[in-house]
Amino acid sequence: MFKKTILAFALISVLILSGMASAQTSSDLQLVLTKQTPYPADPGGTLDVEIEIQNNGYADANNYIVQIVPESPFTLVTGQDATKLFSRISARNSVKTTFKLTVSDTANSNSYDLKFRLYPQLSPDIYTERTVSIDVQGSTNFVIENITTVPANIEPGGRVELHVNIMNIGTGTARQVQGSFAAESTSIVPVLSGGMVYVGDIAPEETKDVKLTIGIGSDLDYGVYTSTLTLSYKDENNAQQTQSFDLGIPVTGVIIMDIISIEPDYTRGTIDIEVANKGTADASSVEAKLLIDGEAVGIDYLSQLKATKKTEFSFPLVMKGAGELVIDYVGPDLKEGQITKDIVLSFETPGGDTSGISMLFWFAVIVIIGFFVWRRYFRKKKKSH
Repeated sequence: MFKKTILAFALISVLILSGMASAQTSSDLQLVLTKQTPYPADPGGTLDVEIEIQNNGYADANNYIVQIVPESPFTLVTGQDATKLFSRISARNSVKTTFKLTVSDTANSNSYDLKFRLYPQLSPDIYTERTVSIDVQGSTNFVIENITTVPANIEPGGRVELHVNIMNIGTGTARQVQGSFAAESTSIVPVLSGGMVYVGDIAPEETKDVKLTIGIGSDLDYGVYTSTLTLSYKDENNAQQTQSFDLGIPVTGVIIMDIISIEPDYTRGTIDIEVANKGTADASSVEAKLLIDGEAVGIDYLSQLKATKKTEFSFPLVMKGAGELVIDYVGPDLKEGQITKDIVLSFETPGGDTSGISMLFWFAVIVIIGFFVWRRYFRKKKKSH
């Protein structure tokens, strides 16, 4: 029994010493990343990757190849060799080499594995795979996808909700995004805190709505007023960034025509109809047509009727009848419009109805003339006697 134990111990000792001798006479290759330039890598840019091949064994590694195996989002720069041959990597020593890569312009911010293979020149199928981690950090880039307003027509003296849909077409996440609104005109101002809104984080390819509440001054005319939307945020380096957009605020308003008065002018022989534009937009190329009992009485023209102003249209005098006043115009958006107002005419001759007075007058004249004729006749008859 004792002999067997001694024999087993001797056998184990031989195996251990044999393994140690083998380890001390073989190479052990490892691969580490020593530098990436730039750090972090930029999407759409180039990248230099410096690696170190370390021989941690006790024997030299002769005629070894290092092969880079780039996968998305990395590609090897054209003209670069994917393999590099090292004729000798001394025991307990290391060598360095650099590969130049391009980074896809659609790469999002992340850490990506970059693969390498190590193998003897004469045995490419017997390889060891190693990976290093490459950091990519994208940049933020916003674009406006769409702008809508509620209501659709922005009128002077009103309030509007401005919805600006912004999309991050960059490759980095924008954090703690805030939107602020400012207009060149002092008559366009945010309502309470409606000019400053918190949006939150916006990831690449994500769209969010920036909602602003704006007051429109009643003194504004039709036109497009310049304003600015500024987005402030922190990038992935926690640095504060801003991006601004010019916005046009189209103030259009509405046209509201109303009849103020209808008066006859007996001296000129006309009907004068006073019309007011009670809306918030100017009307151009105004044409007024008067129709009475289905017949066109006349047409009058005006080049422009401004908002809150009035004018007078004149037509040939008609004493009685029913019809309508048809007003055609061109709005501030160059669209044609039409407004129709009902008309009822009932005028009297100046001084009222004098037909009865005239009859009495002529009757009195006849009586007087008859009296004088009778009197003259009676006198002549009296003298003859």
